[in-house]
Amino acid sequence: MVGKSTVKLLDLIDLDFLQDFQDNFAESVGVASLTEDEDGNALTRLSCFSELCIKIIRTTECGLRRCRQTEIRGGLGLVCRVALLLIATAS
Repeated sequence: MVGKSTVKLLDLIDLDFLQDFQDNFAESVGVASLTEDEDGNALTRLSCFSELCIKIIRTTECGLRRCRQTEIRGGLGLVCRVALLLIATAS
């Protein structure tokens, strides 16, 4: 069983650089982006989120909960796709 890593993202990358990278990526691809740590705490500010999302949906308990569930599913899906890509590249 693999435990939590003691190395944190911000040990490896500067927060200002990460924020700029996220902002540019989100704008270029047209997706809302937020970088969180393994416990779900935001490391960056929101990038490319719509006003509807920021001012209405995420301000309600139910809306925020549903957003968080979607973000988790999307993040897990990305991790799986990256893992498959690495496996395919290694073979």
